[in-house]
Amino acid sequence: SSSSSSSSSSRYLEQYASPRMKRNEQTGRALPQTVVGQIRLWEAERNRFSISVGHLLQFSADENDRYKRILEHMQTKESSQQLWHDSRNMFITAAGYEKIKQEPSLQRR
Repeated sequence: SSSSSSSSSSRYLEQYASPRMKRNEQTGRALPQTVVGQIRLWEAERNRFSISVGHLLQFSADENDRYKRILEHMQTKESSQQLWHDSRNMFITAAGYEKIKQEPSLQRR
């Protein structure tokens, strides 16, 4: 990896390194490659997640039909509103939740 592909954090640390660190003629860098690599890993992990405001819907075993109706609705008509689901839970955006509340076919029976 070249220094041009270094993360912003490692570029910052290189730029403001102490004169003693900058004198490292062995590598030509102020930071050891292992440190630069670890910073890249931390940044990749931090950037892997995104935070979204929404609603977690949890369905009991006797609500399986409603769960399937909502899941089908979200996948066909509101796919950008459904963020995650498993066999009994669904996380949807606040806008998606409002649409579910307004759709009579998705209400509890």
